[in-house]
Amino acid sequence: MQRDPSKMRNKLKYLLWALALFLVADAAAGIHLSYFEPRCYVLNKDPLTFPNHALIPSCRMKIRMGFRIFDLISNSLGMRDGEPRQVPLSTSKPRILLFGDSFTEGIALPWEETFAGILSSRLSPKAEVLNAGTAGSLPSVYVRKVQKLLQEGVKFDEALVFLDTSDVFEAAGLPGDQFEYGAKTFGGKMAVVYVQVRAWVCHFFRYSCFAFAPFERIQAMQEPVYKGGLLLSAWISDEGLYREWGEKGLSICAADMEKLSQILSDAKIPLTVLVYPYPQQIYERDYDSKYIRFWREWAAAHEGVKFVDLTPALTDIGPEESIRTYYLPIDFHFSAKGHERVARELEAAVFQNGF
Repeated sequence: MQRDPSKMRNKLKYLLWALALFLVADAAAGIHLSYFEPRCYVLNKDPLTFPNHALIPSCRMKIRMGFRIFDLISNSLGMRDGEPRQVPLSTSKPRILLFGDSFTEGIALPWEETFAGILSSRLSPKAEVLNAGTAGSLPSVYVRKVQKLLQEGVKFDEALVFLDTSDVFEAAGLPGDQFEYGAKTFGGKMAVVYVQVRAWVCHFFRYSCFAFAPFERIQAMQEPVYKGGLLLSAWISDEGLYREWGEKGLSICAADMEKLSQILSDAKIPLTVLVYPYPQQIYERDYDSKYIRFWREWAAAHEGVKFVDLTPALTDIGPEESIRTYYLPIDFHFSAKGHERVARELEAAVFQNGF
């Protein structure tokens, strides 16, 4: 029995109409989320937001990172939090402040899945954890943030500063284009184009973004992130980049950390410096890179400054499995399991004496 061609055409027509209507509705939802939802990020270059952004105090917004949509919330101090709460200037419990960039902010994850959120929940009966990390921050920003907090009378008992390899890139003045560098190294062009297309689709469409999910674990897409295709961390193993701008950026970061250390010392606030690897360093088995050695030696030269290297914790299941487990696919930020692993390590290494 032959099928009626006209019925087949009608079914195809209805299917195309349904797809078109879905895309229109999806685009409307995506544009509303991207442009009309309240925004909590301050996108300018005032002294506390160089080079990217800070958070508006007591704000709540819907944020989409990759395939996930969740609430991003700030407290009264403009710090990421679990609720838009009023933070008092002082508290009877010990208060720990976390400083860092997008890794510390917990980009791409809901608050409760970030190491700051996990620690805040686990330590809440004994201590208060405040997360002053914001994407794009670096030591010069931490200096200004600490100065501002102290001037406003905010009391805290310890500062944990998470130093990122991208600090050097940013301190040196953003020398180079990440996408161009990634496309030229290790056959990374396909992955770079993919990331750009995904970013465009996920920006303008609310649900169509999920169509990219099956591609996220393709090895060819992930390799450029950890095989030297990431300019933010390539200066560690590339001597040419290190001489060109890495050494300069590292020197600037060290000078800013000197200022921060002195300010905290004058206020009698202990400082702990923490470092962690990018996927590239794990892939290369460079577990004691020049970046780690530099900050270890820097901390040792400053009385009272503690140093914590998170590399052993983030490589405890072997290099390949650690990259797949502790980092986001086609990215270099921590996954939910990476944040959980960091939280457990911080509890053991930093908070083991208890409060």
